Parts: sequence; C-alpha cells; structure tokens
Amino acid sequence: MNQEVFAAVADALERGEPAALVTIVSTTGSTPQRIGAKMLVFADGRTVGTIGGGCYENDAFWKARDAIAQRKPQLVRYELSDDFAQ
Repeated sequence: MNQEVFAAVADALERGEPAALVTIVSTTGSTPQRIGAKMLVFADGRTVGTIGGGCYENDAFWKARDAIAQRKPQLVRYELSDDFAQ
C-alpha cells in the first residue's frame, strides 16, 4: 500500500500540488495499522492510502488539511479508546 502512497507523493511533488503525508510513527498495544502506515491527503480532500480508518483517521484527515492550509507540520497523539469514538 505504501508504494501507492509514495507514487502519489512523487506525482504531487512533480506537479507542485500541496499535500500532507500522514504517517503512523509509534504505536502501543493493539492498533488498526502498524508503524509506517501512510495516507496522503490533498488540499481538495482526495486521499491515497490509509492509517486504519475510523474516527482517528477522519480526525487525522482534517488535521492534515489544516496543516496544508497553515503550511505547518503537526505531530498528533491519539489514544485509541471508547472515549475517542464519542
């Protein structure tokens, strides 16, 4: 799956198209994806890849869109619990 993401990153760079690369950099316990899982988010809302779906992927999507608009990277921590789903 990451090969698809890397190809999309290369295409975006070639075109000069703004995008944010979301990457799982650390995990503890049971998680939907492993370290290194990636999702590329474009300014227009398109995505390539997944970091596991669900509520936290949706939140990461919107944080990535904000990072594109602000032109600032973010490091976000998610606690995967029932509380986050609410």
